[in-house]
Amino acid sequence: ITIKLWKQTEKYCVRQANRIITVVDEAKEHYVHDYGVSPQKVTVVMNAEDLDYFCSLPVKEEIVSKYQPYVTIAYIGGFGHHRGIQTTISAMPKIMLEIPRSKLLLVGSGNNEDELRQLARKEGVEEAVEFVGWQPFALVPSYIAASQVCLVPHIASGFTDTTVPHKIFQYMAMGKPVITSSAKPLARIIKETGAGIVYPSGDAATLAETVIRIYQDEELAAKLRQAAKIAVTTKYNWQREEEKLITLYQDLERDIK
Repeated sequence: ITIKLWKQTEKYCVRQANRIITVVDEAKEHYVHDYGVSPQKVTVVMNAEDLDYFCSLPVKEEIVSKYQPYVTIAYIGGFGHHRGIQTTISAMPKIMLEIPRSKLLLVGSGNNEDELRQLARKEGVEEAVEFVGWQPFALVPSYIAASQVCLVPHIASGFTDTTVPHKIFQYMAMGKPVITSSAKPLARIIKETGAGIVYPSGDAATLAETVIRIYQDEELAAKLRQAAKIAVTTKYNWQREEEKLITLYQDLERDIK
């Protein structure tokens, strides 16, 4: 599908809808400013994590202990060029110069996995990049717990500038420092909460420097961990977001009556 056709379809659909649900403020702004949709029609319901459920999932000690000898940098989720995983692999040679025990943990898969494996070989970091594959969701907290820092390296684009992944809130819920690209929603959330550090999208050198900085500065790492926990506890959680969804349905019901 072409971008032009996609935008035409999107414009038609949002103008026909009685209500629109989207996951970030940036998407709402897109609908309002680019398609002339009334702000009152759009409700932002972020795909934040249900803390009661997520935090009840047990951490598997065998997974944590497996990676204990390493300084583990984790990415969890789907692959694809727009996810920016290639940036994380290209950052590894520089990271390993300062942190020889570092390991990039890629939990998930996607249509460019072979390309990413080839890149790891080309960069000479094949042994330091582990492709774990898809895992049951119940194990996600364990892989996060095994990591010292967690990544959302999305390549900034019209798509990633109007979306946000669950993983950023999962990382925060586990109290991990989060490094994100400068994709707009990611950068906004991280800068607002102080839960991590933002690097320029696609900039492998700066990403490497950011990982090294967090590793070498324990006071900074502790500050980021604390901010991450506060952010999900006080704001970015499903317990707060579900109220918006319930209100939307109640309003829609009144409109129908």
